[in-house]
Amino acid sequence: MESSAASSAGILAGDKVLEVDGIETESFEDIRRIISLNSGERIQIVVERGGEVKELEATPELVRSTDRLGGEHLRGKLGIMSTEMAVRDLGLANSLVQSVREVWNITTGTLKGVGQIIMGVRSAEELGGPLRIAEMSGKVAQDGLAAFIWFIVVISVNLGLINLFPIPLLDGGHLVFYLAEGLAGRPLSDRVQEYGARFGALIVLSLMLFATWNDLVHLEVVSYLSGLFS
Repeated sequence: MESSAASSAGILAGDKVLEVDGIETESFEDIRRIISLNSGERIQIVVERGGEVKELEATPELVRSTDRLGGEHLRGKLGIMSTEMAVRDLGLANSLVQSVREVWNITTGTLKGVGQIIMGVRSAEELGGPLRIAEMSGKVAQDGLAAFIWFIVVISVNLGLINLFPIPLLDGGHLVFYLAEGLAGRPLSDRVQEYGARFGALIVLSLMLFATWNDLVHLEVVSYLSGLFS
């Protein structure tokens, strides 16, 4: 695209992208995933052009976009598109390896996104709760069984990841308590466990209420109710 980050970096039509930000890219989806999570920082891009390998630098543009499910996101944009599509038959063994790789990509992408929300790069409005999950489930189901199964995988990985956060009441919090008991050589006192449980309940409940509030705002329930009394 003209006047884009890719154009400014010297990327040309026909270039084959080999590496982005130190990560090898096997597909255009890999490029999209890395660039979309970029927060406007300068990155290195390695391309192959006419049999020669060239190292370029680009600063993705931060844009606010609406996905096909109606959600708004702040994402990095390089300004390129793929020129062809290829379908590969991976076989059973390679499919298992690829599945592990995809779960890893979802996990690292989620952690990076949460980190950007904490740092203020991304808006906390992107966090969604059960209402938005229900809405997205209905929309994804219209795209067919494969898309719906993929959505289930993404939700499952995210829920499993959140459950491992070091927050009391969650499995991650229990693991922290077990580690503390192992280092101390004795069980934690009932008082410590009680206060830990209270703190964990406060964190989980606050996150649930915040996510549900975001859902109500996203579904325009809040604006509708406000209109009734204004």
